Amino acid sequence: MEYINSYFSELERILYRIDPDSLLSAIKILSDLKSNKGRLFIVGVGGSAANAAHAACDFKKFLSLQVFCPTDNVYELTANINDINWSESYVKWLQSFTPKFNDVLMVLSVGGGKEDNNSPSFNLVKVIKYAKSKKMKIISIVGIKQGYAGTNSDVVINIPVRNFYLTPITESVQVFILHLFASHPSLKNDIPTWEKILKNC
Repeated sequence: MEYINSYFSELERILYRIDPDSLLSAIKILSDLKSNKGRLFIVGVGGSAANAAHAACDFKKFLSLQVFCPTDNVYELTANINDINWSESYVKWLQSFTPKFNDVLMVLSVGGGKEDNNSPSFNLVKVIKYAKSKKMKIISIVGIKQGYAGTNSDVVINIPVRNFYLTPITESVQVFILHLFASHPSLKNDIPTWEKILKNC
């Protein structure tokens, strides 16, 4: 019971410490993206990759955005890993879309990646560098703001987690923030099915 109480206390502490200005800045970028008919590319590794795929579905349906996620096509992703390498796999995927300055990259990560070829998240570093070279806006949602994403993005939404909860709570709060975007009145074009059902009851 002690761990359960501690876990929920940490979650509550964090939700009130996320910088609201960073959330508003990200919403502004997404709003401009809709107006400019740009595309959103969402990347993550591990649990953050699952969150990226979930967000891609929600943003397509509720925000009417063109959204793409590298892990949605496991065949292409594993081909790029096999033919090139892991660290270049996300760059190769993004290059295939010929991204432009009016497109946006969203990075979901616990640590944000580091410039180390042995790092399992070095592919995030490389795709961020490529996006910057194309003048794309970059939004990052991270647990560690000192990582590569946290220091090389236009907007950084930092989830200020204490180390012993770092991964589970960062990845949990990513979903909370992504749902905030998907339901924000200035962005959404549609509402979820159950809200429709209850509205008509």
